[in-house]
Order: sequence, then structure tokens, then C-alpha cells
Amino acid sequence: MPFYFSATPKHYFASIKSEILKEILVRKFKDPDLIWLLNTIIDSAQSDQPEKGIPIGSLTSQHFANLYLDRLDHHIKDSLRIKGYLRYMDDFILFCDEKDDLYSLHVSTMSFLHNELELELKCIVMPEVHRSRMVCQCVDDDQTAIPRRCLLAGRRDTCPPPLVGC
Repeated sequence: MPFYFSATPKHYFASIKSEILKEILVRKFKDPDLIWLLNTIIDSAQSDQPEKGIPIGSLTSQHFANLYLDRLDHHIKDSLRIKGYLRYMDDFILFCDEKDDLYSLHVSTMSFLHNELELELKCIVMPEVHRSRMVCQCVDDDQTAIPRRCLLAGRRDTCPPPLVGC
């Protein structure tokens, strides 16, 4: 029976280490004016810990958050060679056939995030019989389904009101 491990870093946006993010940006972009602007945006974050956190609500927040975990993506896909991996922002799921393999992946992932990105995980390891919820979708190894309540909520939010008197 396949197993999955579903995880998200604890307090992700508030836990992003500014210096690590800035190093990632310097490797990615070469324009000093752009680097100055990005550093200014990062430094504008209001946090209990000045060396951690990114500004929430700015257009750059999601890009910074995605870029920060790009190293995790490459670690899982390239170094660990895991084929069953999904990530949306800070939520991710790893699939594996053996529970013991999944526990070793869990330890490896926690170690990588702690040592490389200074993040902690909150996660669960479950048999795949229990569906995982991610971005309002139920994820299995062979299908992805949108729960009825999400479909109805989306329809209420996006469908125009019915025409009256036509």
C-alpha cells in the first residue's frame, strides 16, 4: 500500500530567513539596482525577529516564498530522485511505496530544511488510503478531485447572477 507524507514549514512566511533569501536573489539576478530594490522590500517586513520574515501582502511575497523553497524542490527531485512529489507554495506531499522509505525521506527533508533553509516542518505520515487535501483538492496517486463544497463555493464566487426579466 502506498504512503504519503504531507508537510508544511511552521509559520512559513514569518520564518523565511532574510539573509538566505537575499543570497538566493543575488545568485538569481545580476542587476545591482534590482537587488537593492528587492533587499529594501525584504527589509520592510515587520516581524518580531528582524532577521526573519517577508512582507505579507506585497506582490513579491508569493514569488519570494516560491523561490525560497526551490532548493527543496531540487533536493527532492534531483538528489533524492523522488517521482511522487507535489508542492504548492509551502504545502507539499511526497508519495512512496514503503513506509520505512517514507520515514527516511521525512528525516532527510527535515534535515535539509533545517540545515539549508533554517525551517522547521509540521507534517504527517499516512497510508494513502487517507486522501490528502491540498489547495482544496483531494489528492490520490491516480486522481485529483475537487470536493463538492469547494465547487459550490467557487461557483457562488465566480458565476454572474442570473438575468432577471429576460
